[in-house]
Amino acid sequence: MLKIEKNKIIVILLSLALASRLIFSYLFPPLPYTANTGDIVHYYESAVSLARGEGYVFLGKPTAHFPPGYSFALAPLFQIFFPSYRIAQILNTVLGILSCLFTYGISKKTFGERAALLALGIMALSPTNVIWSAIIFSENLFLPLLLGVILLWIHSVHNPPFNKGGLEWIQGRRFYKLLLSGILLGIASLTRGQAVLLPGVLFLWVLLNKKSLSSSFIAALIVSFFMIVTILPWTIRNKEVLGSFEFISTNTGINLLIGNHPGATGGYHDPEGGYPGGDDEIMQNRLCREAALSYIFTHPFQFIKLIPKKIFLLWCADSTLTFRHDLLTKLSPVIGYPLIGAAFILYYLSFMITIIAFMRFRVAQDNSIYGMNKGNPIVILFTLLFIYFSIFHALFFAGPRYNYPFYPFLIVLVTGSIDIWIKNRIRL
Repeated sequence: MLKIEKNKIIVILLSLALASRLIFSYLFPPLPYTANTGDIVHYYESAVSLARGEGYVFLGKPTAHFPPGYSFALAPLFQIFFPSYRIAQILNTVLGILSCLFTYGISKKTFGERAALLALGIMALSPTNVIWSAIIFSENLFLPLLLGVILLWIHSVHNPPFNKGGLEWIQGRRFYKLLLSGILLGIASLTRGQAVLLPGVLFLWVLLNKKSLSSSFIAALIVSFFMIVTILPWTIRNKEVLGSFEFISTNTGINLLIGNHPGATGGYHDPEGGYPGGDDEIMQNRLCREAALSYIFTHPFQFIKLIPKKIFLLWCADSTLTFRHDLLTKLSPVIGYPLIGAAFILYYLSFMITIIAFMRFRVAQDNSIYGMNKGNPIVILFTLLFIYFSIFHALFFAGPRYNYPFYPFLIVLVTGSIDIWIKNRIRL
């Protein structure tokens, strides 16, 4: 009976998630606008070129400027139906439902059923997720891929038994879970390049969790191998089409220069004089990377001084701040202002609850519910992810947009904290 009631709740929450995203997408005009135009147009137009059989092309030229994953996801739908921003929003809605389900699975494994249902409810209805579903950005595909990888890692690493030699990774289901996570991580890296170093997070997590260097190395090696195998065909394509073995994209050097030049602010700020290299994106990427590294090594104090500001810019506000102008311009103020306000309140409240939980909760572990303490292996994983995203954007540049991939993990921590508080009547 309880299982039937739980399933009904899940179906209701997913139905509300679907309805809220479709309604908002209908109200929100999906046409590109203002500062976000470049990204949206690139994803859309390159997807149209793929659907027409012209290859990954933008403005009539083969390109690898942006990672291609999101455009490749859009292309089959454009080919089956027709190129449309509305079609892209529908895909985002489906991907959003997957993100809700994966968040539910992660939360259930971390804190239990009640916390998982609460996490599912927040993911389904939070203004942040609803807004993102209408935006033609690659994060919509990246998020369920990342959550799928983490869910597979949790089921691989967290379940006993474990040997000290690391051979457990190549036996039974554990190997296939790591294999699949490597493939998903490869697709995630082809969607957003910030995923490419995540095997290092797995290495550290296994090392901290199992206290075995060999086990950590083998786990990370398996995931890295299948991630690289997944990415490799695209790298070969870049060599054949562009004449250079660009691993994923040709904007890495540009992004590095944006965050590291004499006038850098920590956020998105074009260097004075523009970007060297002209219209040749391979040459431009190389020259930008060289210029950025030269600046870092010749101005180490300025580079280090900017790191705290970059980290602040990354976490200072909800990711929907990126779209505030679009939302307030395209939507009625009666809808726009409350929606953005609710997103910000939920974001700040979530961080506050999580911080309090880490400071005050000391709950003993059992087989199903884990406390917000140093011994919780999955909370340790979330902490490593938080550090990873912080370091990544400290090296490049930062802004609230880029904290969105961590949003589901924040929700899991919040709902787990609330569940522990209710269950144990902890005084805050």
